[in-house]
Amino acid sequence: MVNPKKQAKARYFGCTAYFTRQSWDIVTQNIKNFTDKGDVVLDPFGGSGVTAIEAMMNGRIGIHTDLNPLSIFMAKALSVQVDLSALYDLSEEILKEFENLKPKNDKEARQILKNAKYYPNALDSEFGETATLKEQDSTLWIPQDEVLPKGSDVDCVLGLFSKMQLAELAILRKLIFKHTTPSGSKESRIIKRNMRYSLMLAFYNTLSMCNLTFHETPRGGGVSGIYAYYRYRIAPNPAKHQIADIFKGKIERVRKGKRELLESPSNLFYQSYFYPLKRVIKDFSGSLISQRENVEKQDSLLQKTNGEKIFQADATDLKEIESQSVDFIYTDPPYGAKIPYLDLSTMWNVWLDFVFQHQDPKLWQILVDSAENIGFEYVGSVRQDNGQASFKKVQNPSTVLAGQIIIYFKKVDNAKVRAKLEVGIDIMELMFQDIEEIIVESNGANLEEIWNSLVIKAMNNGYLHEIADKFANFIPAINERFDCDENQKYHLRENASFSNYGIPLEKRVEYLIRTILSKAKSQNKSIKFDDLVLSVIPLSKNGIQASNKLIKEILNEVAIEDESAGEWRLKGERGMQGNLFDDD
Repeated sequence: MVNPKKQAKARYFGCTAYFTRQSWDIVTQNIKNFTDKGDVVLDPFGGSGVTAIEAMMNGRIGIHTDLNPLSIFMAKALSVQVDLSALYDLSEEILKEFENLKPKNDKEARQILKNAKYYPNALDSEFGETATLKEQDSTLWIPQDEVLPKGSDVDCVLGLFSKMQLAELAILRKLIFKHTTPSGSKESRIIKRNMRYSLMLAFYNTLSMCNLTFHETPRGGGVSGIYAYYRYRIAPNPAKHQIADIFKGKIERVRKGKRELLESPSNLFYQSYFYPLKRVIKDFSGSLISQRENVEKQDSLLQKTNGEKIFQADATDLKEIESQSVDFIYTDPPYGAKIPYLDLSTMWNVWLDFVFQHQDPKLWQILVDSAENIGFEYVGSVRQDNGQASFKKVQNPSTVLAGQIIIYFKKVDNAKVRAKLEVGIDIMELMFQDIEEIIVESNGANLEEIWNSLVIKAMNNGYLHEIADKFANFIPAINERFDCDENQKYHLRENASFSNYGIPLEKRVEYLIRTILSKAKSQNKSIKFDDLVLSVIPLSKNGIQASNKLIKEILNEVAIEDESAGEWRLKGERGMQGNLFDDD
């Protein structure tokens, strides 16, 4: 998609602040292209919730999971249905009481904090242990003083706030909890809980501006060092915002975002949100992994509605999801260690009283394998410009990658699947892996070349007798698995990853570089290093192994850079647009 409109929807811009966020229109276009109404769409790296919410905005059933509990809270808080007028009235009542209780100066703030302390006090039992009303009334709650990541300007969370900010934020949170204490009938308790989530979403966004990392910018507005520098950097001149004013503005942002959900065409969002889903999500209670036991032994007979489709899960072990129960996986996983989302979420997580464990698995390979284990096939991946360069990219253009990688999984019935049934999955995959190696070795191969080389490989690998008289039957599957060019030579399909790890990584990367640059030449396009890296990383299957350094080393061997434009071409080629790719 060209020129994504990332900031066009109130349900995201200014409503769910997060480190990276997919452009809603790109997500919507993919969901419409690859699914039908009523299909189940899963995003296992849910982030700010764009995939699940856009799925429901378009009549699909969205399932949102993420390892970061902050992500789960945001998606739930934005989605819960509330009376928007009642939300405004309650926020005004809270702010009126807040003005009477907040400290007038630093001395009063210090006195208030002197008797404040941390005790478990989660938003709701689905997120952890909740405090009694008596305990909340008697003792002002403040966050646990968690240690911050290495490289932070202060050691612990509470050092990110002035005494005035800390006291005011603690009082505001206490008032939100006080006015949304669950009571009465089941319906009344749900209304109170939904109101608490909505108010706390505004509180969460208030935190982003009311801390010592936030500073004003010369052009107006401001930015937090957490988002700008991806670390807890104390601003030289922190902005001194009035917390009540910021909270009031964030309430209006939340109301605008929720209004878009309420006004979705034919009420599609809440029809999908409340749709009773069975035999997809296992039967468990609680939004957090720590609250579950023996999920593998549970069934999925209970109906799941609304927020029950939004829960914490590890994308490398999707044990909460029934096999073959999801129609489409759309996700944009982290592809390196540039942005440590969980560590950077510490400030918000402590105010929401979430506890989590940091994990750093080799996500690309494990995610593909996990998806395949629950009945999916890896379809491909694409590099997508998100329409907006990050502050980090502007500061470090040569070391920080721009854009995002989107990978696709889908349940498919095709020639490849039918061929697998004929000789078995293991033999079919082994044959495809050997064909991949033949294509890489020859930089493309026709059917005759494939067969001549495959006979030797199949004999060495012990499956020649399985395919000897059936090769013609496999041609439709080969045509589906690989691309055939105008010279009748087969290549890996565009945006398809390798399945044969026996091919040395260097050879895989070289083949991909040559293929990408050759295609760019044929389309009269230029290729920059960022484009190459973001294309090569997912296609080598494991983005952690194919490092920027390795790609650059191989690129220097097979290609030449136009340093003035930062563009690359294969050695032996000339340029386009003046000097790139034109022949004499």
